[in-house]
Amino acid sequence: MRRTFISYFFPILVASFLAAFSFSDASEPNQKTHSSKMIEEAKTSHPQLTSMEAMDLVLGEKNLIIIDVREPYEFICERIPEAVNIPFEDIEVETVQILKDLNQPILIYSRTGDLSALAGHVLKKIGYSNVNNLAG
Repeated sequence: MRRTFISYFFPILVASFLAAFSFSDASEPNQKTHSSKMIEEAKTSHPQLTSMEAMDLVLGEKNLIIIDVREPYEFICERIPEAVNIPFEDIEVETVQILKDLNQPILIYSRTGDLSALAGHVLKKIGYSNVNNLAG
């Protein structure tokens, strides 16, 4: 009986999972265009570093804090050593609680660099002056 139950519902669960992730924002082209514009604007507000430039920053800046703005489950799977996880949704509140020095050197990153660019833009707007993004 148990085997029948699993064999019946497993394909349904897999199909549901795939269907949930197959939808895109293509049905709302204005939304996607607006998001792209926001990301491009955010990228102009603070330096976008290559991986080599980021490595130089990590090696040369003793007080650097590295912030990963991905979700906790992504952070657990892989991360830059010494990075702290502050999900994008919490970036403003948690950063202010952790970093009192607005001149603190910060390297921020995400999977593609877009979410971290937006997070860096938020940090610049609230007064952090030394924000760098690891571009994707």
